[in-house]
Amino acid sequence: MLLGVMLQHCRLAKAFEARVKADDRFEVKGQVSLGLVSFRLKVTEETERRQIIVQFFFSQRAANCNKK
Repeated sequence: MLLGVMLQHCRLAKAFEARVKADDRFEVKGQVSLGLVSFRLKVTEETERRQIIVQFFFSQRAANCNKK
């Protein structure tokens, strides 16, 4: 029973790896091992721009929360 569950998780991980590789926005960062898929969002100008905006927004909210 346990072996069947582990094998199913490994199959699902391989299927997920294939989906990540098929999407140009992501990249697999390591070898799939025991059902673990390590991946990340590729950085583009658009993602960098959005990240800067989000960081600025939250830094301003934090600054405003500290004012008395």
